[in-house]
Amino acid sequence: MAAARSLAQRRSNHRDAIDLDFLPAVPDWSERRYHLAGRVGAAICQHCLDIGWLTRERDTRAVRITAAGHRGLRNTFGVEF
Repeated sequence: MAAARSLAQRRSNHRDAIDLDFLPAVPDWSERRYHLAGRVGAAICQHCLDIGWLTRERDTRAVRITAAGHRGLRNTFGVEF
């Protein structure tokens, strides 16, 4: 399952991606998906919201990746969804 792959595995196809091995993906059992936990994950999420890479879904905890976010995450981190 693609969601279960670590960030390091996702970025392995992008030779210029920054090293994200120090950021472990941890399981969120309520959503059955992996995510970055803690302050680092929260800071990255907030920054992505601030620059328009993510938008919040109304009346839910969910976020949506924008077109700019798809490009930015791919170009910056080598991550594609």
